Amino acid sequence: MERSVILIQDKPIIKRFIMILLMITLVSGAFLQGTCKTSAATGDVVRTLNCNIVINFKVKVEFNEYRHDEYGNPTDDRCDGVKAKTDGVVKIPATVKTVRHINGLTNYSVTINKKQNWEAQGWGAGENYEYEQGSWIKCSGYVKADNLTMSGVVSNSQFDAAGHGLFDITDRFGNDFTFVMDNYYDTNTDWVIDYMDSTGTGITGISLEFIYPAYTVMYDNGGGTGSIASSDVGYNQKFTLSDGAGMSKEGYELDNWCVLRKTHRNSYNDFDIMTEVFCTDLQWHEFTGAYATNTADAKWQTYNKKSSYTMDEAWIKGEWDNVFVFCAQWKKKETSTQPTTASYTIKHYLQNADGTYSYKESTTGTGTIGNTISDKRKSYGGYIQPAGQSLKLSKNASDNIIEYRYPRKTYKISISGDKGISAVRHYSVTDSKTKDSYRWGESVRINADVKDGYTWSKWTGVSDITTKKYDFTMPSSDVNRKAVTISGKYKITYTKGDTDVNDEDVLQDVENNADVKMKSGNIFTGRTYSITYDKGYDGSVMAELPDNISQAHLTFKNWSIDGKNITKNGGETFKYQYSGNITATANWNSYSLKLESAERTGYTFTGWICSEDGKLYKAGDTYVIKPQTSAANIKFTAQWDADGDVKYTVRHWKQKLYLDGTQQYTDSSIHDENNYFIADTDNLTGTTDTQVIPDVRNYEGFTSPAVQTAVIHSDGSLVVDYYYTRNRYKASDGGDDDNGSSDADSDKGNGIADITGNGTYYYEEEVSMEAVVKPGYHWHINDECDTDKSKYPTGWKETVQGYGVDKFLDNTGYGSQKIKFAMPAHDVYVKADATNNSYTIIFDADGGTGDMEPAQAVYDVSLDLPGNIFIKTTPSGSSTFLHWEDRKNDTAYEDTEEVKNLTDEFNGVVTLYAIWDNAPEITAQERWFTVDDAQNNKITLEELLSTAKVTDDIDTDIEDSLTVKHYNAGIFTQFKTDGYVMVTYTARDSSNNTTEATVKVNIVDTTAVEEEKNTYPRFISPKYYRESYEDGGLEENSIWRNNPEYAATLERAMNNRDSMTYSYNEMSFFGIKMRARKAGSDSRDHLVEQWVFTRNDINAVKEYISEHGIGNLKEADALADFRTQFIRCRTK
Repeated sequence: MERSVILIQDKPIIKRFIMILLMITLVSGAFLQGTCKTSAATGDVVRTLNCNIVINFKVKVEFNEYRHDEYGNPTDDRCDGVKAKTDGVVKIPATVKTVRHINGLTNYSVTINKKQNWEAQGWGAGENYEYEQGSWIKCSGYVKADNLTMSGVVSNSQFDAAGHGLFDITDRFGNDFTFVMDNYYDTNTDWVIDYMDSTGTGITGISLEFIYPAYTVMYDNGGGTGSIASSDVGYNQKFTLSDGAGMSKEGYELDNWCVLRKTHRNSYNDFDIMTEVFCTDLQWHEFTGAYATNTADAKWQTYNKKSSYTMDEAWIKGEWDNVFVFCAQWKKKETSTQPTTASYTIKHYLQNADGTYSYKESTTGTGTIGNTISDKRKSYGGYIQPAGQSLKLSKNASDNIIEYRYPRKTYKISISGDKGISAVRHYSVTDSKTKDSYRWGESVRINADVKDGYTWSKWTGVSDITTKKYDFTMPSSDVNRKAVTISGKYKITYTKGDTDVNDEDVLQDVENNADVKMKSGNIFTGRTYSITYDKGYDGSVMAELPDNISQAHLTFKNWSIDGKNITKNGGETFKYQYSGNITATANWNSYSLKLESAERTGYTFTGWICSEDGKLYKAGDTYVIKPQTSAANIKFTAQWDADGDVKYTVRHWKQKLYLDGTQQYTDSSIHDENNYFIADTDNLTGTTDTQVIPDVRNYEGFTSPAVQTAVIHSDGSLVVDYYYTRNRYKASDGGDDDNGSSDADSDKGNGIADITGNGTYYYEEEVSMEAVVKPGYHWHINDECDTDKSKYPTGWKETVQGYGVDKFLDNTGYGSQKIKFAMPAHDVYVKADATNNSYTIIFDADGGTGDMEPAQAVYDVSLDLPGNIFIKTTPSGSSTFLHWEDRKNDTAYEDTEEVKNLTDEFNGVVTLYAIWDNAPEITAQERWFTVDDAQNNKITLEELLSTAKVTDDIDTDIEDSLTVKHYNAGIFTQFKTDGYVMVTYTARDSSNNTTEATVKVNIVDTTAVEEEKNTYPRFISPKYYRESYEDGGLEENSIWRNNPEYAATLERAMNNRDSMTYSYNEMSFFGIKMRARKAGSDSRDHLVEQWVFTRNDINAVKEYISEHGIGNLKEADALADFRTQFIRCRTK
């Protein structure tokens, strides 16, 4: 879309008006917030939503700021070119109208006609900014949207389950928004934004959000009266149809609701909106389609009152409008008269043979409601008549019922048996229970038990019934029955019983009640058994045991009859009275064995363990072999208790430190008397042939061996040897490496360069350690040391608590620089501290004046140098202190600098000299110029500087700083005759030392004479020029002495000093003192400098002229250098 840039009139900021070009950026992702509520009219499919369009904007500005004085004038620049930005949010009210269609689309339109205020503030946090902390940018204004409209179409699929949609409408706005700023200011009121320029343009990312209450449920009274309020139902929301409360129709009641379902669409694919009542007095099955444009496209569908439904796709899948009109379905109310009589029913049930009842028949009748009927029973053969009942009639026939149940009659059973019957019994076939009597028709069973020696015959009283167990149906009378048996011939079968010998059974024929002789027991052989004795341990050690028994048999006892508790002896005669065959089983006698003792050296016999039953039998006990014993071979294993007082020995050997008589370490792997010695011996006792695990001991400084398991010898010869290896420990200042060969700890202690003796040592080995003291420290004992020993003590200390020296040797201790000790049973971690040396710092003014107290210092401890209080003055002015200098070590220190370790000497002394920057020295001579020079502007600044010179002890390039104070060429051009001007030369060095020198610049009314070449100047006065050369006069061959013209000129010049006088005007021009001769003055006065030269001086001057030339003809500063070099010769 197009971008907008708006020019905005700002409000005053500190009494000034400015124009600000501001850009408002709409940030993408802005969205409509809040809950939109519908105000749709009943039945109308149009929805109106009052919502907000939210715009996130950014303000980017670039501006200059200035501080202002009390009159509003800018004083200095604050932050030229500052870039800053601030963010803000504005909400614009909007009206959104939507139309939902069955074709899955929603039309919407937006109208905005608002003026909405906005405000935003933030830090100046732009790119490359230098914004002063504490300042805020604050913007305020309003947004105008005059008659802004837009529209569009969205798919229903863009709504979520709650009917919520978010739609980007950025491209539909164009440039219709107007953003107005009416204020921009900085909260720091000392500053004013004099210029402001915005950067960036554009409006992006506007979105519209609304919640669409998609469906309206309405109710029509269907020709009745009253109404029910409509309700809005969102997509996928649950709703319950009304129960009709609020509507009524005389003579009718609400049956259900119906809705006309339509598929007809108009030419715009829209749904025909129902604006009339379609369902007055409507019966859905009678509908003829009168209200549909096409009856084939219309049908009615019913829905139950008070039923719940969900507004899901089954309802809105393109066939429904979003307005649902539920028409009331009425049904007529039923009318009736109250009856006075009622019918009743008497039901009769007969009991079945199994005890249940079955319906037989009913009798009916009519009676007056409220009256009682009674005793309507019947009589049935074989059944018992139940008790009578009464019933009070009610108007409901279903309540007027009497039921009668008729039980069956019961009869008894009597049964018995002859002498061959041992028992008889009867019971119901249905439930197997014996009863005193049975219902007629019930199924009954009788049964009998026959004695041995008899066989079954029949039941009397019933023909042809020969089975013992007999079922019949109970008649309607009592039943009597008797069981009958007959006697016969039998056999006796003899079996071997409990024996392992394979003998066949033997048969014997017998008759009932006849005498029978039992067979003897020798027809079978009893069980075979063997008995052996085992010593009960492995090994060749012998023990005395009883003799073994092999291949023995049990003897016959008697016969058992049929497993019953009846026995017969062999050959015994008895009368056979068993009702059938019997079996005689051989019984065998048990064998009793009295167990003897056994003997074994070193043990006590405690008994025998039997292999057959696992029991322990002691000597003298009797073991019984019973016929039922299944084991053919029985073994008795001897049991022994070992003696418990057998002696054995445990020896504890400690590793020696050195082999005897040597300094060679012992070998822990060789277990002999050369490498170990017996430290302790334990004499113990135990049980023979048992394992023992003797305890090891714990010896300080030794590693205990693993415990051993040994077996005690019965002869007491067991010896267990334990060997204890001597431990090695570290002696370190806190950081040995893995092999202990070097010290990896950089911190040896205060003032300690190294600690010797680090390593690993055997327990009790002699260890020597020494602290090597660093330069600047000393091992303090009783020396004259000024250091505070409480802060910087000397001595050794533990670096790990509990890991110090336990026993010192040779009178050493923690206070000794070299310590000797026996290695304890732990690592030793110690460090040493030495005492820092003290030294004194003395301050020397080096040409300055004043006093400063010496400073006391401690080595390796920082010290702030005291501030300099010396001062120094030279003829050129005050000197500036630069720094301190240690000339011995050629080291410089700043004033009040933090220093340390100026010397490592014990009680040493360090002298610091003050280093000065002296004021520059200006050498300037009195100058002479003619009036003509002055008027022709020849007295320039360069000319005046050409004979002056400045020097400085620090700055070698100070010449450029030399100038004439307040120089003005017009001062000299005004001269018409002779006079003078006081000129002040000035120079400033890098330390801001300033020197001034004031000289007189003379203006004379004479004509300059050009100097001859190869001459040299003479500086003389009237007092000396006539004297001999040796006394300061002219040389004998001087042209000024021998040439009359030169001599006369010199004479006149010399006489001018005393004979000529002048009148002068004195004035000040631009602060420069001036003196000018008055016009027409009759006398003159030349100011002359007086110089006194010795012969040596004269020779030196000649050499100087020869090298540097006359005046400044050869070198620009030759005269200035001359004056500097020979200033000592000047007397006035």
